[in-house]
Amino acid sequence: MPLTSEEENKIKTRLVETYSLAKRHIDKTNEKLKRKGEREIDAGVDVRLLRLAVKGAYDDIERYKDYHLRNKRHPSASPLSNAIKRSAYMCKWICKFKPLREKKIPDAPKLDAAGAAMSSVNEIFALDLSRGYIGGELKKYRYREEYIQEFIYDLSYRHLGEDALLHIFSNIFQDVKEGNDTGILYFPKQKT
Repeated sequence: MPLTSEEENKIKTRLVETYSLAKRHIDKTNEKLKRKGEREIDAGVDVRLLRLAVKGAYDDIERYKDYHLRNKRHPSASPLSNAIKRSAYMCKWICKFKPLREKKIPDAPKLDAAGAAMSSVNEIFALDLSRGYIGGELKKYRYREEYIQEFIYDLSYRHLGEDALLHIFSNIFQDVKEGNDTGILYFPKQKT
């Protein structure tokens, strides 16, 4: 079904915002590498792939709203936060399409800090986006540092479907909202 002009404008606006954030993410990654005395990544944003990611997230959010919110008979008609949906679906599509790319693919990839940064640049960008979405809605946000690497690994090497991502970001949102010191997926120790 073709998009209305309003829907197309919404996607264009989100694309421009996300493109700007992607460029800033690459710059921040290079600043960190430079401070460590490492070479920078030579990366850019493939706008076509980024548009596919933004459009995919938009479509998923609309399907979610149609099924869960507009269908009042459905038992799960309680709405999730917009930040949760944007976080989960953008994470899904950024990790699938990987729009942050090396400008020139090296013949022999270097196994240095820049090479490591490039291998997970999209997953880290997806988490940065979610941090911005949730932080923007709650006016606060934090990840536990030890969890970031685990989450990046999961996004890179495990299949996390959209339901899992919705659940994870819902837990993160609730944890931050309640002010838990951990800031992410806090699980109290079991009494023995």
